[in-house]
Amino acid sequence: MPLPALDERSRPATRAAASGIALVITFVLAWGAVQLAGHGGDTSPWWPAAGTSVLAVLAVRRRFMPLAALGVAVVSAASNHVAGRPLEISLAFGVANAIEALVVAMILSPRDRPPRLVSVREVTRLVAATLAGASAVGLAVGLVVHLLGTDDPVATAGAVFSSHGSAVLAIVPLALTWRDHASARGGHARWMQPLALAVVVGAVFFPGVSLPLSFLPMPVLLWGAYVFPLRGVAMQLVLTATAATTLTLLGGGPFAGAGWSDVQTSWAVQSFLVVYAATVLYFAAARRETLSVAEDLLVREQLLRGGLVDSQVGMLILEEDRSGEPRVRTANWRAVSLLGPGVAAPPRNEVPRVLPDDSRGVQVLRAAIARAKDDPEGESVTEVELGEDRRVEILVTRVQRDGGRVLLTVQVLDVSERVHAAQALAHALADERNAALQLREVARQKDEFVSAVSHELRTPITSIIGFAELLEDEPSLDDDARAHLSVITRNADRLGRLVEDLLALGSGRRESARPCDVREAVTGVLEDMGPNASDRMVALREHMPFGVEVVIPPSDLVRILSNLIGNAVKFTPPGGEVVVAARFDADLVTIEIVDNGPGIAPEDLEKVFERFYRAKGTAEGVPGVGLGLALVRQLVTRAGGTVALGSDGRSGTVARVTLPRASG
Repeated sequence: MPLPALDERSRPATRAAASGIALVITFVLAWGAVQLAGHGGDTSPWWPAAGTSVLAVLAVRRRFMPLAALGVAVVSAASNHVAGRPLEISLAFGVANAIEALVVAMILSPRDRPPRLVSVREVTRLVAATLAGASAVGLAVGLVVHLLGTDDPVATAGAVFSSHGSAVLAIVPLALTWRDHASARGGHARWMQPLALAVVVGAVFFPGVSLPLSFLPMPVLLWGAYVFPLRGVAMQLVLTATAATTLTLLGGGPFAGAGWSDVQTSWAVQSFLVVYAATVLYFAAARRETLSVAEDLLVREQLLRGGLVDSQVGMLILEEDRSGEPRVRTANWRAVSLLGPGVAAPPRNEVPRVLPDDSRGVQVLRAAIARAKDDPEGESVTEVELGEDRRVEILVTRVQRDGGRVLLTVQVLDVSERVHAAQALAHALADERNAALQLREVARQKDEFVSAVSHELRTPITSIIGFAELLEDEPSLDDDARAHLSVITRNADRLGRLVEDLLALGSGRRESARPCDVREAVTGVLEDMGPNASDRMVALREHMPFGVEVVIPPSDLVRILSNLIGNAVKFTPPGGEVVVAARFDADLVTIEIVDNGPGIAPEDLEKVFERFYRAKGTAEGVPGVGLGLALVRQLVTRAGGTVALGSDGRSGTVARVTLPRASG
C-alpha cells in the first residue's frame, strides 16, 4: 500500500490520517487472519497485519511512535477478541504486535528520517529490523502460550516468527518503494514476466499439486527484479505471498502435502517466503544501484565529452607510437583555432594521425612535447607568441599507460588578454604607487601643520587661562566682570581641550602601554566631570569592579573616558543621568557609558567617528567640532581594542569600549 506520509514534507495531520488508515486496515487483516486460523486458535498461517502495523507506526514522527504503537496494541487486541479469541490472549497478542511494530519502525527510522528502500544497505536495514521485530513478537507470543498452557510454545514462537517476518518483508517494501521513480526495462517482453509468475505460482501451489517445486518461482521473481523497478518487485512479493499462503491453506503445494502439522506447515511456507522476499529485494536493490551507477557514468562521460569539445581551452590528447612519434587522437575546435589545422583529430574509428610540420603552431607543440619528454616528471609549460596580438600557453603532461603506451594531454590557453591585463595592471600599480606617495606626503604635511598650529596655540591659551585665574582672585571685581571672566575661562578651557585633541590626532608619538586600573581611571574622570555635570543637573553613576586592569597608556585611557563621558554629559538633558559600568572575562574588559539623551540616528552611528562629522539634529546647540570620537577610535584601535555606539535615535546612547585585559 502506498503511504504518502513517509514523505518528510508531509504535514502532521497527513501523517496522523495515514497512520489511522493503516490501523483500520490492520484491524481488518488481523480479523481475517484469525478467521483463517480457525475460531479461537492460537496462531495464524500468515499475519499480514504485522506489515500494516509497522506502516501505522512509521507514518508518524519518531517521538509519536510509542503512541502509534499503543494504537496498534488496541486495534490488534480488539480484532483478535472480535474474531473469537479469549480476552486475555487477545490483550497479550495485541501488546506483542505493538512491540514488534515499534521495534521495526525504530530501527528503520533511527534519525526521524523517512525510510527508503533503494539500496542494498537499506534492504539490509529492513531485513535486520524485520528479524528483530519477528524475534520480539515470536518470543512474546511463545511466552504467552507457555504461561497459558494452550499450545507448544517453541513451535508457536517459530510459526509466529516466520508468519510475521514474511508479512513485514512483503508489505512494508510496497510503501517504502512507492516513490521510486525508476522506469521499467526490457521492452514489451517484460510484460510476459507477470504472466509467467502467475503460471508458475499456480502450478507449484495449486490444490492437489504436491510436487517439490518450491524453487520454481525464484527465477521468475528475479526476472521481475531485472526488468521492473523496486515498487513493481514489492507488489509481486505481496501477491506471491498471498497466493502461496492461501493455496497452501487450501491443500496445494509441496508444503501442504508433506504430512506436517498445521503449525509446521505454516512455519515452512512462511520461512520459504521470508527467504524469497529477502533474496529478491537484495537482488532488486543491487540491480538498481548498478543501473544508477551506469547512468551516472554515462552522464559524466557525456558531460566530459561535451566539456572537452565545447571548452574555451584548447584540449588535445595524443599518443606516441613505437618510434616515439606523437599522433593526435582527440582535439577540440579551440585547439585547432589556436594552433592551426595541423592538430585536427582524425575522423572517428580511424587511426591517430601524425603531426605534420607545416605550421608555426605544430612546431611550437612539438617543441613543448620534447621538453616534457626530457622533464623528470613528464611535464612542460611553454608560453610563446603566435602572431602579433596572440600569445598562448601550452601545458603538456606525459602519462605512462599499461603495455608501455604513452599518452600526452595538452592544454592550450590563449593568454593574450592576461598578458595585456598584466601590463595594464603594472602601469596602474605604478600610477597608484605614485598617487599613494603623494597622498602620504600631503597627509604628513597636514599633520605637521596641525601639530605646529596646535603648539603655537597652546602658549597663548595657557596665558589666557593663567591671567584669567589671576583676575578671579581680585576682590575688586563686580558681578558682571566675574561673569565675563567665567565666559573667558570656560571658552579658553574648551579651546585648550580642542588643541590637545588636535595634537593627539596628529602626533605619531605615543606613551608606552602598561596595566591601568579601570576603576581608578573612571573615578578620576568622574571627579573631574563632577562640577560640569552638577551645573547641567546631570547625575553621574558608576558600577565598576575592583582590581580589573587593561593594557593601555594611562593618558590614552583617561582621554578616551573623558571624551566619551564628556559627550554623554553634554547630550543628557537636565534631570538625566550618565552611568559608567564595566564587565570582563579572561581576555577582555568592556566599559559601557550609558546616557538618556536624545540618542543618535542609526545611520549616523558610524559616521560620528569621522573627523569633524556631527550628527544632524542631536548636535544642534551643543558646542563641539567633531574630533572627540575620532580621537577615541584612534586611541582604542592603537591599544588593540574596539569602540562602538548603540542607539535607536530616540532614547539615549550606549558607548562600548573593549580593551585587552592585563594578565594576572
